Amino acid sequence: MKIQQHKKTYEDVFSKDRPKITTPFRIQNLSASGMEFNEYTSFFHSFLKNFYADLFLNCVKLSWLRRKFIFYGHKVTIPIHKRNSIGVHISFHKLMRRIIGNDIQIITKSPFYTKLEMYYFDVFFPGFEEGNPFENPDY
Repeated sequence: MKIQQHKKTYEDVFSKDRPKITTPFRIQNLSASGMEFNEYTSFFHSFLKNFYADLFLNCVKLSWLRRKFIFYGHKVTIPIHKRNSIGVHISFHKLMRRIIGNDIQIITKSPFYTKLEMYYFDVFFPGFEEGNPFENPDY
């Protein structure tokens, strides 16, 4: 399964200086503790690139796992807290806390994750639930 390609409509660099901001930004005044500034920015750029790629893939995996949950023959629908019976909702959270040993609500209640799960995964990955992002991370 491959990600659906969409036309790029944004810039590679986030840089929107607002005219009303009066604080001057002079790059010659910037430095990093214990390393050259160019080395620091290179590390930071590389870190964030990998961080966001890993974050997205982990969100895909989490959503896929959540959608596989079944309670008394009732398959979960996303979002869990709005579109399922109270039994499915409570059972999933008991599974997470008592058996898995984690509470994922800090992730699943965030606006970032909610938008990805509700609006993007099914568009980016047609047949999302049939694939397996653990077996095919290039999914």
